Amino acid sequence: MLTSNSIARSLVAFACVVIINGCDLRARPPSCDDYFEPRDRSGFLTDERGIARKKDSKILWYRCPAGKSFISRRCEGSGLRLNWKDAMAYAEEFAVKSGKPWRLPTNNEMKSIQEKACVSPSVNPTVFPDADVDNYWTSSDSWHHNSLGCSLYLYQGDLFCRQAKTTELPFFLVLDKATQ
Repeated sequence: MLTSNSIARSLVAFACVVIINGCDLRARPPSCDDYFEPRDRSGFLTDERGIARKKDSKILWYRCPAGKSFISRRCEGSGLRLNWKDAMAYAEEFAVKSGKPWRLPTNNEMKSIQEKACVSPSVNPTVFPDADVDNYWTSSDSWHHNSLGCSLYLYQGDLFCRQAKTTELPFFLVLDKATQ
């Protein structure tokens, strides 16, 4: 039996969908671009060479996606989008040429830079100034099949370990502080 209360709720729901395009009463996290002040590094230490490290971590991050250069607090150039095998090979070659063991981050390392209070991208844009919202390769293999790898989606930091390794994605490079 329809009551005036249930009819009113139905009309409100209809108005939300048609007129307002959604009445999601749950609060959506703000964009990280809006959330962080320009000098707020959210617990990261950074240097002029484009290296970032969380204060409690021994992992050094290159602040730009692979293929880009850190120049004057910005990332310049074209970022690379490679399949998993080529991204791993790029990191190996980069390590040889730089004389430092740069590599792709693990799942846990990628998750460690995620900001839970904001999204789109879910990393601090002051620390990682050119991180597009995309899936980023990790070095971790999928536990589902060896033709699959893991990536982290930078909209809100979801880990996906059923990514075809043939997919071309961007990626970051990391270095263990002890080997620097």
